[in-house]
Amino acid sequence: MTRFVGCVLALVLFAYVGNAFSQEKVDFEARGRAFVTAIFSDDGAGAVAMMNDQMKEKMGAAGVQQVHAQLTQQVGAFKSITAVHVEQGPQDYQFSIVACEFEKSSLGLRVVLQPDGKVAGLQIVPPGR
Repeated sequence: MTRFVGCVLALVLFAYVGNAFSQEKVDFEARGRAFVTAIFSDDGAGAVAMMNDQMKEKMGAAGVQQVHAQLTQQVGAFKSITAVHVEQGPQDYQFSIVACEFEKSSLGLRVVLQPDGKVAGLQIVPPGR
C-alpha cells in the first residue's frame, strides 16, 4: 500500500514538474511590439496569426489594414516604436502599451494579451500612458 501511494505521489510530482517546464513564459512586451510592427509593416497575415479567435473574427486582415490606413490618415506615417511597457490587466490578461511616433503626432497602442500571448484587443491611448 505504501509503495502504491509513493508511486502515485511520484507520478503526480512528475506531471506537475513536467508541466511547469513545458509552459513557456510569454514575453508580453515583445508580443505587443511584434503586433504593432506587423500592423505598420503591412504584414496583415502576421498580425492576424497573433490574434485569438474572437479578434480574428472581429478584426481580421481587413481590420488590420483599416487601422493602418486610418491612423496614417490622421497622424501621418508610422515612424517608430519609442517605448513599450506592460501593465497587469483583469483576469491574468496583460496590457502591452506600445508608444509610437508618427509623422504628425505620438500615440500609444494598448495591445490586450491573453495569458498565452494571443492578442485579444487593441485600443488607442494617449501618449505616455
